[in-house]
Formats: sequence, structure tokens, C-alpha cells
Amino acid sequence: MSANELATARSGTGQRPWTVRGARAYQPTRPARPALPNDTRYHVWWRGRDGSIEDAARPGPSDTLFTDSFAALARGCLVQTATGPVAVEDLLPGDVIATEEGPEPLLWKGSRVISSQHQGLSLFRVAADALGPGRPMPDLLLGPAARLVSRRTALPALIGADRALVPVDALVDGDSIVQVRPVSGVQVFHLGFARHSIFTANGVELDSAHPGPADPAARPEVFAQYMSMFPHLHDSSGFGPLAVARLSGEILERVAQPG
Repeated sequence: MSANELATARSGTGQRPWTVRGARAYQPTRPARPALPNDTRYHVWWRGRDGSIEDAARPGPSDTLFTDSFAALARGCLVQTATGPVAVEDLLPGDVIATEEGPEPLLWKGSRVISSQHQGLSLFRVAADALGPGRPMPDLLLGPAARLVSRRTALPALIGADRALVPVDALVDGDSIVQVRPVSGVQVFHLGFARHSIFTANGVELDSAHPGPADPAARPEVFAQYMSMFPHLHDSSGFGPLAVARLSGEILERVAQPG
């Protein structure tokens, strides 16, 4: 008896008829991306809606997205404020920072520790006057997320702008700018404002925390955890656009070349 005849016979006995369905094409499932370990402790300070200063310590992964927003300035860096230089560790949300756009209230500060146990993460010491008179003054110790403003003469022809942001590791020359491996833990920080801003530390221009071109849809769970580190923001649009382009790839190599 064929399948259709059997279905007709079953319907005559009061049983629910059934039909033969075509076989579905095999669709392999994509393996889930392994979760990143929450092996790093992050500390955040932010300004509440009522103007109060809030703070929290939260675990998170030590990947590039997180590190780029927490590891620009080593403890002891002197940030220029409206009332003079202040050590980054002493800054609090609400303090008014001198930026290229004028005085800006600090809205967020993030911190983590870098030690010899963190493979692939280094500090960078910029010697006094390495970038010009008083830039920096005194020596400046930066984290791996630091990006410095460059005004190389080649920039207009390369990117159509007279300045750009260069990561500190691209400027290492083994002499006036050197890579440093910490023997013990060093606390590093980053700063956040109402928009992407340029501020100075020890006389050197740096940019504020910003996720850059990170795609929230690529790793939604990780990005949601990242955004939880910024309680003062509703979503990633609160970072605004980049005020200055960040260089990478071949253009970065050409700009970072000495001379």
C-alpha cells in the first residue's frame, strides 16, 4: 500500500490522516563562539544624572575592546585641568578638563591594572622633550591604548587632514620612546567626556575613550558587557563620532616612519 493510500485508510477509521513530507536539506549549525573569560577587574567612576559621583568594580575580559577604553594613562600622568595639572588617579567625574574645544567636565573614568602576567600588554615611556620642547615634561608613562595627535606634513596628502591619532606603540624608537614591561602591577586609566575629545597629559595631546569602529552586532554579548562599563550612556551612540581620525594599516606605517 502506498503512503497516500495508507493515509486515506487511516482517515476512514477516524484516525488523523498524515502525509509524507519531503526531507529537509541538511543545515549544519554554526558552533557557538566561546565566551571570553572575565579575568580582569575594571573600576569605573561616572557622573550620575543628579550630578553625584558613582563608582563600581566589575569583571570583564582583557580583550582589545575593553583594554582600548581603560589603558591609556599610567598612574602619575598629569592631566591639564581648568585649574592646572592634576594626577590622573586624583581626577573625579565633574572635574573640568582642558580640551582643544575648551573646558569640558569629565563624565567617566575607567581603570584596570597591567602586570607581567598580562601577555601582550606593555607600557610605553616617552622621554621628556621626545616630541618637542615640553612634550612631554616630565617623562610620560602611557598604556597600550594611548593614541597621540600627529601633525606630520604628509597627512594632508594621505588622508586630507592635517592631523590624526597614532597609537603609541607605532612610535617606539628604542631611544626616546621605549616599550616597558612592568615588573609589578601598574594602574592605568582612561577618560570619557560628552564627546570624543583631545586633552593633554604632561604636555602631550591624547584622545579620550571611544570604541571606534567596533560593530555591536559582531559580538552582541561582549558589546553589551562593554557598554555596562559606561552606565552614564544609554547606548553606543552616546560616544558620538570620532573628532580626529585614528590611523591604522599602511597609512599608519608611512606616518610613523621617522623623518
